[in-house]
Amino acid sequence: MEEHIVASRLFIGISMEELRGLLKQTHYVKKSYSKDSIIVFQNDRCINMILLYQGRAIGEKINYAGKVIVVEELQAPRVLAPAILYIKDNRYPVSVYAVEACEVILIPRDEFLRILQKNKQILFNFLEIISDQAYFLTKKLALYKLSLKGKIADFILQQRDKSGNNEIKMWSHQRLANLFGVARPSLSRTLLEMQQENILEIENKMVKIKNLTALRKLAE
Repeated sequence: MEEHIVASRLFIGISMEELRGLLKQTHYVKKSYSKDSIIVFQNDRCINMILLYQGRAIGEKINYAGKVIVVEELQAPRVLAPAILYIKDNRYPVSVYAVEACEVILIPRDEFLRILQKNKQILFNFLEIISDQAYFLTKKLALYKLSLKGKIADFILQQRDKSGNNEIKMWSHQRLANLFGVARPSLSRTLLEMQQENILEIENKMVKIKNLTALRKLAE
């Protein structure tokens, strides 16, 4: 467990020995979640710092129309919803589902506050994580202003930046539709148009960028 936890951004600059000493002095709970189980429910109170240290999950929001929107993919090691831990209305804005077997530790927020007060490195790491999440949400809001083609283009460009390759693995149409909050037929139709416009080529669950300039223009 410790080797996965110490690899998280929260514990950058903290040695394995320091982490073990910290965990010995800290009250925490370790939990396991099977695939498709719910780790947190939307609108539940956030009373623990939750660190996903193994597995992969997604944050999903159900809007007032009952539509499911995928807000974010969460790959371990990752702190869940750090920005709401110490705010007054500390309700989870999304539900978090395990898409594969997941392992987490839960530290009560008062106990975690004691850790932050005692360790400046962990405090700095936590503030950096919150700042990055605020930036991510700002970009997410900007994404809503784009057309569906623009959202697809932005997503593909992000995947290209991560892989460093003009050919990336394609998500399922349903998964992408949930991410963008649109119906699956609308997504399929838009992807077909982008292929007909010679911007993308999709084959065998792979997307190949054929016109990078046009793709970037759509994402502006």
